[in-house]
Amino acid sequence: MKKFIVLLIALTMIFAFTACGSTGEQESGSGENMQIPNPFIDCSTLDEAVKIAGFDVAVPDRIDGYPDTLIQAIENEMVQVYYYEGSLEDEGHKEVLVRKAVGSDDITGDYNEYSENETMSMHGVDVTLRGEDGKVMAASWTQDGYSYAIDSSEGLGSEEIEGLVEIIK
Repeated sequence: MKKFIVLLIALTMIFAFTACGSTGEQESGSGENMQIPNPFIDCSTLDEAVKIAGFDVAVPDRIDGYPDTLIQAIENEMVQVYYYEGSLEDEGHKEVLVRKAVGSDDITGDYNEYSENETMSMHGVDVTLRGEDGKVMAASWTQDGYSYAIDSSEGLGSEEIEGLVEIIK
């Protein structure tokens, strides 16, 4: 009977230590299943995104070839609008992403190396264009304390970028 009680106590202690160890890992943030929460808030309208971000934004209502939009904001920091065709969850979808954020950081989110890199003056601002084969994959500029970015999965012509730069404020 003593052996049975000792075995029962030992098993209880093992389960208790195992449970405490797992809880400690997850609480400390070192567990493998921990994820950074998504800071973007989906918005029904651009006005809603403007209220969340705390600054005005002007973007095109539509971009030809990209029939759907998704508007998102980060509180007091950024507004982004996806213009897309297909499903955003599918890797094969095509999209144009327009962003505006407080500050002067590069907010393209595109860290690829491109063979074509140039800066052009467009509507009074210097716009950095990066891409391949005459197609602009990422464009960025700063103006009046804000950073702007245009990213394209398919690439856009410099004339299309210039047209967007004129609208985006």
